[in-house]
Amino acid sequence: MNEKIICEKCGAKMIDRSEGGSIFVECPNCGWGWATTTHDASMDDKTEYEIWLRPGNSQSAEILHLIADIANVNFLQAKKMLNNQEPVMLCKACNEAAASLSKVQKIQIIAGSLKKANVEFFITPDFKYEI
Repeated sequence: MNEKIICEKCGAKMIDRSEGGSIFVECPNCGWGWATTTHDASMDDKTEYEIWLRPGNSQSAEILHLIADIANVNFLQAKKMLNNQEPVMLCKACNEAAASLSKVQKIQIIAGSLKKANVEFFITPDFKYEI
């Protein structure tokens, strides 16, 4: 929290002790405070997002390696994907057993690595979260 919060009991500036999804604000003077939790709506998003490669991307060794890692294919298959003149689906975020990441988080990580490598891609359906 960036805003200054004043204790309604004694008027002192309160201390933000928030962590992760928990919000906790406490007065260092009198000990009064409040707590709540936040919820990330993306954790409940059940949409099966797909990342598609646009035609015309570079085929540098770095990008071939990245595509091969994401699609779990070898370099020849990654090169075929990059050579295609039509968009090619790179990955789909599905429910996976004991997954530690949500579908949204998985797409954010993959899309972020593609963006960083200047790979042209798009996500379907429309992805409303930050990359």
